[in-house]
Amino acid sequence: MTDDAGPTGSALDRLDLTPTRAAGLERLAAFVPRAGRWYANHGGVDHGPDRRANAAALQPWLASRLVTPEEAIAAVEAEHGAAGAAAFRAEVEAPLRRRDWLRARPGAWRAHRLRVEQLFRAMAKSPSLLGAYEEAVAGRTGLDAADGWARELADTGWLHPAALRAFASLWIFSLRLPWELGADLHHQLAVDGEAAGHVLWREVAGLEGGHPPYVVTVEEISRVSGGRFHPKRRLVEEHARALTEAPRPKADHAVAAAPEGDEQPEPGLRVGWLITEASLDGTPPDAAPAALAGIGSGPHRSPFGAGERLAAWLDGALADGLARAATASGLAPNRLDDADWSASLAAWVRAEALQRVWTAPPTPGLIAERLTAAQVRLARDGVRLNWPTR
Repeated sequence: MTDDAGPTGSALDRLDLTPTRAAGLERLAAFVPRAGRWYANHGGVDHGPDRRANAAALQPWLASRLVTPEEAIAAVEAEHGAAGAAAFRAEVEAPLRRRDWLRARPGAWRAHRLRVEQLFRAMAKSPSLLGAYEEAVAGRTGLDAADGWARELADTGWLHPAALRAFASLWIFSLRLPWELGADLHHQLAVDGEAAGHVLWREVAGLEGGHPPYVVTVEEISRVSGGRFHPKRRLVEEHARALTEAPRPKADHAVAAAPEGDEQPEPGLRVGWLITEASLDGTPPDAAPAALAGIGSGPHRSPFGAGERLAAWLDGALADGLARAATASGLAPNRLDDADWSASLAAWVRAEALQRVWTAPPTPGLIAERLTAAQVRLARDGVRLNWPTR
């Protein structure tokens, strides 16, 4: 039996979110044959967690470069050509475009995090806001689509891209909850969540020029969910206006990103190779490293940290990246304490008598923020933390 989700009973129906490069490559190889025009026509429907054959669902691996966006696009274009792979390419490149937005506005991430912290403090003083938030997170609002997708995010750690946009719209315009809390929830639970993901929520809210607010309708919810959800019309806001926000101070836009040394470490220096969630493809420095370490972001994903499923994914992905880097370099992997990046890196540098630390270009937001602070700390000891410009 087949429909627009593809053949039922397909091995692709089961989304195996194993945090390894091998699992990501297996999903990519299995999906390539249907990633062309068929995907453009049928990939925009969320048929539910047991029917994923029409979803590429590669972003969990792409976000941390366990599988790189470049190799995923190349594989699909080799099969379908550039025109046939256009829809797949657009999906892969959307998060990269949001990263570029955030990279160009280094103060925006900090402003977002401060706002999230303010809202958490506000919830502690407002039983009504706290209750509405907790009902939405637990999937107890009475709005079937919002509840179903909230539970699915908590249970699986992933939402179909079309479902995520509709969920964001319901959160903002129907449940009337702060968009920042929804973006934070996704960052704290989703295995493909990243700092730049909050830009999608800004787009849905209508805060970005060129992106009118996405106010989902009852009919769209039914279509996007493959008929699984039929919310009551009175619970869906269909005539909402774009949100507004106070302009960020000019200082926010002017905050400088961390210095990005594009030179490789000088020959003869004792170099440490640092692996983060931005660099799980395992590209080493040109200079042969003398020590290898990895550090994760789980405790810093949200004021609540990371959900259990996401924390396990992050640990597994980092372990996989470290293991492959260790095999490539012949070095023993060292897993650093995630709680305080600056202190952990300084201790590692001292223990290994390192003169330079080399890592991949950080993703904007959380990873860049942590590495920037560590860069300042290491500079006090005369040690440079470098990464190449993109």
